[in-house]
Amino acid sequence: KMKLDRAMHHDHKKVARKMRDLPFLLTETGPRTRGANFFNTRYLAAWWAKLVDASFFMGEKWGETYRPKEIVYWASEQVVKSFRDGPGIGVSLRGLDGRKVFKRPSFNIMALLGHLGDERLPEVEGAEFGDAVHALVTRNDQESVQVLVYHLAEWDYDCTSPDSQEVRILVENLPFSSFRVDSYVIDAEHSNVYSAWKDLGRPESLDRKQMALLDRGDDLVGYEQSYTIASATSKFEKEVKLQSNSVSLFVLTRELLTN
Repeated sequence: KMKLDRAMHHDHKKVARKMRDLPFLLTETGPRTRGANFFNTRYLAAWWAKLVDASFFMGEKWGETYRPKEIVYWASEQVVKSFRDGPGIGVSLRGLDGRKVFKRPSFNIMALLGHLGDERLPEVEGAEFGDAVHALVTRNDQESVQVLVYHLAEWDYDCTSPDSQEVRILVENLPFSSFRVDSYVIDAEHSNVYSAWKDLGRPESLDRKQMALLDRGDDLVGYEQSYTIASATSKFEKEVKLQSNSVSLFVLTRELLTN
């Protein structure tokens, strides 16, 4: 925000105009909170989804300079050997071999965002940027369309709120009538090794069975298996229930059906 304010509202008009033409690097960015536990929870996944949405929003409002070009993230911070669960020393998850690490939800959101397309499609109807629930739609040429929906509860860092939102997704005028649907989700039950660890009783050390359970729980996964739709009206409809601080992505990819 500081960089944007300096560029858009600089006292000298010539400087302001020049700064609007210069690309900038948004770095060391994160939620404003004194606690560190949001690094473990799914909160950061929803927060990152909104940050990317905000970058597109600023690009549409203020010009090409503000459109996101690349996201470079320190993945070493998002795979975990220890969870900092509240104050004090983190809980070891090194397990039996001393080397195993697990992907946090904040790692999986990077993989999810990597499925977005190169071009953002016009604003969706039924929600405005800044709402707790919002969507971002992109595409790759005429071959695939990506629909990202997120629910960010700004102050629910520990993701304890039971609040959820029923959302109906409707995408019309797709550039294809037959397509494969792939889904990805980060919430309490999906792509969330921290929740899986809590469900085990927050163990301080892991046996082989617990290691295997967490190993299966840290990957980016979807609601369901991929499936194919043949739509005479070239549209996609889906109803989802978005938990507080959750992210869902649906990737629609052109597919040629054979008899």
